[in-house]
Amino acid sequence: MFHEIATELEAHEKTLMAMAAKYPEIAREAAKARVIYDAAWADAITLITHNFVSTETKFTVPERDALATQKVREELETARMAEAELDAAKKYISVLEAILSSVQTRAKLVQMEWTSK
Repeated sequence: MFHEIATELEAHEKTLMAMAAKYPEIAREAAKARVIYDAAWADAITLITHNFVSTETKFTVPERDALATQKVREELETARMAEAELDAAKKYISVLEAILSSVQTRAKLVQMEWTSK
């Protein structure tokens, strides 16, 4: 019984350590994608504003934002996907921590059972 729990505990620890090691890179990629999106958004707003200053066309803020969103659709999608991956990684780490805690508790209960006999 101890051997099975120890094996399970070790497997969950390895999985948690691997995910914890990957997490900083996932966070970096999400941050990079967000910076690229933010810069593209600013460029699009600037372009839209300057292109229509010389004409009589006036856009409301929502119209201007909609045009900018269309111009940066790919960057927005990349940033959102990276942020979703980051959120999923956070949740996965939390789940792994909960599983690890559960296995550790089970190991302590088994140990207490053995020592009480």
